[in-house]
Amino acid sequence: MSSFHFHLQAWYPITLCSHCKSNSWSVTPTTNSAVITSIHSPFIVRGIESKKATMWLMTWLMFCICVSITTAQAHEPCELEYTCKKDPSCYCEGKNISFFHKWPKKEKIPANVQSLTITGCNKTKLRESKQEFGILKDLIVLNLTDNNIRSFASPGSLHHRDLPSLQELILDKNNLTTFVDSYQVFNGLKELEVLSLRQAFEDSHKIVKNLTKAFSHSSFDSLRELILDNNNFRNIGLDLFRFDGGKRSIVEKISLRNCSLEFIIKNTFEKNLMPELNYLDLSLNQMENVPYTFLQDLDDFGSQLSVNFTDNPFYCDCQLENFRLWLNTTAVNIVDIDSLTCHKADNENITGKAIASLTDSIGCDKHLKPYNVNGQMSLPYTILIVIFGVLGILFIIIMYMRRKEIHTWFFTTGTAIKEVFCSSRAGYSDIGRVQRSEVPSAAPAEV
Repeated sequence: MSSFHFHLQAWYPITLCSHCKSNSWSVTPTTNSAVITSIHSPFIVRGIESKKATMWLMTWLMFCICVSITTAQAHEPCELEYTCKKDPSCYCEGKNISFFHKWPKKEKIPANVQSLTITGCNKTKLRESKQEFGILKDLIVLNLTDNNIRSFASPGSLHHRDLPSLQELILDKNNLTTFVDSYQVFNGLKELEVLSLRQAFEDSHKIVKNLTKAFSHSSFDSLRELILDNNNFRNIGLDLFRFDGGKRSIVEKISLRNCSLEFIIKNTFEKNLMPELNYLDLSLNQMENVPYTFLQDLDDFGSQLSVNFTDNPFYCDCQLENFRLWLNTTAVNIVDIDSLTCHKADNENITGKAIASLTDSIGCDKHLKPYNVNGQMSLPYTILIVIFGVLGILFIIIMYMRRKEIHTWFFTTGTAIKEVFCSSRAGYSDIGRVQRSEVPSAAPAEV
């Protein structure tokens, strides 16, 4: 009897063997393939009738044929000079090439590559781009994820001269520790639109200062998206996003997801510095409260901006009242607003409830807040200021109306003080003359 073979990938492989009894066949798991050596009819597969077994087998065959056709269509032939043949550490498809677990020599990197991925290596220091990659004029995406990169050797580690078309730079899952002597490493990448630094720093809290300086030396003329997720920043200064010394940028999306942020201060995000900002991700942080000054900054963007506050442990007490009011009045789009709940609360009855749905103030009956959600003085403080202002105006009016009497009083008082001072000086002078007259003159010396 003739035999035939077929190959199944990514599904449960079987073996149909010719040494089985004539009225049955066995199913044997194999590692990579399934081989049918013979089929005897009639047959039963462990109690399953032959018709059902045949239908099952034909279904598998049709599926394998469809998968093979789809895979063949999806995989594009390599169009690069280096095709990765006989090199298990790399993979090439179209004009995209990837290297795994072994940092390639620059001779292996084709000059016409458009997407270059190098991952899983131990490259602690990145040298100048010309030494590492050569000159890649067509490169659009550079992915250096998970390479244990700790520092850049020089500002030329990512030089525009060598990477003139680079639009997306991914440095995720590295261990960057410092930008010393390389603060301008991102500067000059004029076409860069996406910069991803997810989990990119060894000690995120300490490197914020260096990262701020690096950003301040980077023009980012084309940057649209900045991703800083999964870094332990805790707090960021207001200067972190002042690119190129505080010039206007066209950044549209900033992601700070899971950065352990406890709060954000005023002027961190300014409309006049980033007028195109339309998405801000602050989810999965450690914010218990949101300062009213930061809410004011967000209001400046209006409806163009969407903000994600989800998965923050909000503490619902009087300090969060401004945030509650803001959620119900702002024009900013709040992502999944109903999921913003009271993680903790002074009043246990509101724990777990959506903050925006609370109709009463959050525990503010025993507290007095100086500002409301719009940053204006609250009513009691406003009344006090008005009272003191009116009293001050009345005082000035009275002083002006009685200015002559006040002038006379000051003149009289000044004259009296002057007379007392002069008489005191005269008394001291008389006492001095008396003391000198009582002193006996010295007797003439005898010769």
